[in-house]
Amino acid sequence: MGLAAFRTSSNKQGDSGAGASVGRRYVGLFFTLPAIIFTLVFFILPLGMTIFMSLHKWSLMGEHNFIGIQNYIDLLTRDSQFWNSLWFTTRYTLLITPAIFIIAFLLALLVNLPLRMIGVFRTIYFLPAVIGLVRIIRERHPETPITLISPIAYPPNETAPNVVNVTMGSMRADVESAFTRLVDAGDAHLRYVNGLALFDEALLAQYADDQCHPGPDGQQVMAERFMRLVLSL
Repeated sequence: MGLAAFRTSSNKQGDSGAGASVGRRYVGLFFTLPAIIFTLVFFILPLGMTIFMSLHKWSLMGEHNFIGIQNYIDLLTRDSQFWNSLWFTTRYTLLITPAIFIIAFLLALLVNLPLRMIGVFRTIYFLPAVIGLVRIIRERHPETPITLISPIAYPPNETAPNVVNVTMGSMRADVESAFTRLVDAGDAHLRYVNGLALFDEALLAQYADDQCHPGPDGQQVMAERFMRLVLSL
């Protein structure tokens, strides 16, 4: 998401810019509305109903009577399965969860070390993520056209490794490698577009003040190239 700053030369222009800013704010709210509704319907409302039901004696098939916290008292004093479940969850949280995070942290440190064959190690983790995503989609949509698009230009890390020792060039090569493997495996409806064809360093220098996020004009250029390069495949 890009941010654009406009310089105005009159109050009229300033008022127009303020109106556009308010309009963009409401547009952003509109786009987040589905997620808000989804959260309310499938998380907030069920949670509220669960709390309401827990305070009643209710078979769900007839009348219900308010009993306060009696269900919680019975759970703590009469239900032995509750304590078994709580003990299992506690052990899992204290033993398994920290182990998962520690292993993940060690692997993250490993890919940041200047070791031999570290590029192969990163590829082992990155390629399955790309290939696996496409294969999951293919299980339900075997003939749906899919286009893999590698990252657009990012001058600070085009050739210089980032904090995890990865360059934009190596990421593009990995995405293209995943594309080649999937096509060789028989995926006839897969396409690949190099991110530099969408937005290269020259365009980034022209339309992105921070060398990363294109402004409104830059996003228009990217959209036009997307229409030409992707939707025409």
